[in-house]
Amino acid sequence: MRNPTLLLVPVLVLLLPGCATRQAVLVTDTREFVTAGREAGDRAASFFDEAHRRQLEANAILVASEPSCLWGPAIELRTDFTAGDSLCLSDAELAAGAPSTTYSLRPIDPRAAKGAMQLIGALGAYLGELSQLTPETEPQFTVAVSDAANALDLLASLLAPAGDEPPDLVGAAGPVAELADYFAAIAQTRGQGDAVARTVRERGPAFDRAVIALAAQMQAWRIGVVGTADQVAANAQLQVANRNLAQLQDFEARRAVLLQLIEQGEQQSAAAAAYDEAAALLRDITAQHAGLVQLAGNQPTSEQQLRIRREGGRQVLGLLDRLARIGASPLPGLLGIGTLLP
Repeated sequence: MRNPTLLLVPVLVLLLPGCATRQAVLVTDTREFVTAGREAGDRAASFFDEAHRRQLEANAILVASEPSCLWGPAIELRTDFTAGDSLCLSDAELAAGAPSTTYSLRPIDPRAAKGAMQLIGALGAYLGELSQLTPETEPQFTVAVSDAANALDLLASLLAPAGDEPPDLVGAAGPVAELADYFAAIAQTRGQGDAVARTVRERGPAFDRAVIALAAQMQAWRIGVVGTADQVAANAQLQVANRNLAQLQDFEARRAVLLQLIEQGEQQSAAAAAYDEAAALLRDITAQHAGLVQLAGNQPTSEQQLRIRREGGRQVLGLLDRLARIGASPLPGLLGIGTLLP
């Protein structure tokens, strides 16, 4: 899914003398960053709604296909599954201490993942606007900062504990708060070049640290999607299906069982790839931001300025295009197969 690109980091235009007079020859219309960020975030977020729905369908099929399993918050899977065994342990076996693996039938709530995708879009738009900032583009820069702050507020509300239930992404609460502080400080500059540059230099390490922590959280969330319990469930499903295949002679019936297994595996792989790409995007955003901090105060020639600004804008739009493609990731359909039973 990921298309690696060389990160040629842009220069902080706001630190350069005479940049406002050169704005007319820039290729990138800075309004494009905010539009692309919003659209990419929404498209990527849609993936997680669909993935959540497909996982619920797959879990329902699993329980419907195995008489030993009952629907509820979770099932207890047999860890030492062999041919002839039931997939789920009975109450008597559990009471006797038989080893089991708890498999949740309730997929991870997609709301926080959707909020994280919209945040990535807002971060990309902010970096694009920052790399091109001049007095003429200050209003659009302010919009990008507001979008990032709003996305952080939304994500923070989703991470707040509700009742006795811990948030899905408790590890992300700290980084989100740190980024909120960063953007609050940026907002106070009101797009004034020197003030923005000073704040970016002073708070740049906090931004980088928080975004890298969010990338690590995405990887942790990925493990939650394809963790140990999911692997145990996949292995048990495979053995149950093979047991049932031995009883089937009809080609279409055998094909249906096999397609169900294949599609569930592909669905899990697609979800894992989406989290991997989100983590990679966050790391690349950190590299872009770190470059802005590193180059702050440099005084290249006007031609160098324009070239680096154009390249920086193109790279940011490339990052946002990768984010949008998460929403276009193929999720296998269940094709109405509906059972692993013969």
